[in-house]
Amino acid sequence: MNEDSLSSAATASNFVLLWHELPASSPRRSHFDLMLEDSGQLRTWAIPRIPSPGESVQGLGLPPHRIAYLDLEGEISGGRGSVRRIDRGTYTIIESSDRQLSIEIRGDQLTGQLRFRATESDQLWEISRVDALANL
Repeated sequence: MNEDSLSSAATASNFVLLWHELPASSPRRSHFDLMLEDSGQLRTWAIPRIPSPGESVQGLGLPPHRIAYLDLEGEISGGRGSVRRIDRGTYTIIESSDRQLSIEIRGDQLTGQLRFRATESDQLWEISRVDALANL
């Protein structure tokens, strides 16, 4: 498996959903950061909102983040805004390939299935809500 796919361990791994509030001077908008633990780092996507049932949102694949982000809340160094934890829990992989990922997520507020599909750009991902997730 190459670096673009998550390792498919049989055991559950950790996830965190953060609200990333960006400074007013940022060219980007505030967003959610969905982070999945994988091989000692966090695979990360910036998403505008949690998709509704049957809906897809476009997520921006970000560089891997440090595991410390599983517990981080507050200001981020370098004037990059602040993060607030919305949910955390575990996930298991249902299916994984270089360009597609399906997971079962179990958090305090989010429970259900998400499907990730890479678009032609490799940085943009279509993230679909396949199964019931709590509404945030």
